[in-house]
Amino acid sequence: MGHIKSGGAAANEDPLAADSVWPLWRALVREFGLWCMVVRLSRSFSGWGLYGVDVISTLGDLPWARRALATLRDLPEVQLERLARLAELNARRNEAHWRMAALFYITVPASLFVAGLQGAPEYTRAMVSDLGPWVTLLILGVVVQMLYYFATQWRARQVEAVIELARIERLGPPAAPTPAAATKGKRSR
Repeated sequence: MGHIKSGGAAANEDPLAADSVWPLWRALVREFGLWCMVVRLSRSFSGWGLYGVDVISTLGDLPWARRALATLRDLPEVQLERLARLAELNARRNEAHWRMAALFYITVPASLFVAGLQGAPEYTRAMVSDLGPWVTLLILGVVVQMLYYFATQWRARQVEAVIELARIERLGPPAAPTPAAATKGKRSR
């Protein structure tokens, strides 16, 4: 594939072709990498929670969001719509993964542990005591895994929000009322 040009397609592809959205999607989501998220949030006001009710302005002020918005600004409308739908689908799938992880990593083990405490309390206590360090490592691993799933979900929603912000910025001024509509409004009074 050639280099990516404005519109997301490779230089030798039709920018409006359905499959031309994939290179643009991959370039866009690279801006939202996990390690980039940690570094960026630690150096931004929104990362420290120093914002009020307006979190849209903080999104537009972040350098990575500005770069993503600049990429999206010149896209044809059909490409932006495709990206918006991909971002929505991606966020829904990430949410499904988050729920599955919560169920299998937290709910099921906790339920089994509580059932063990009720059905065979001495055996369960002895097993946890014997496996002490391993249980601690297992719990730590689950916590790290859940934080990863949470960060993935958060980043998927950030991609979706930046694309939606680009769509909102494209909206033009409201249409001027037509003379017929203005006359119709006066007669109905």
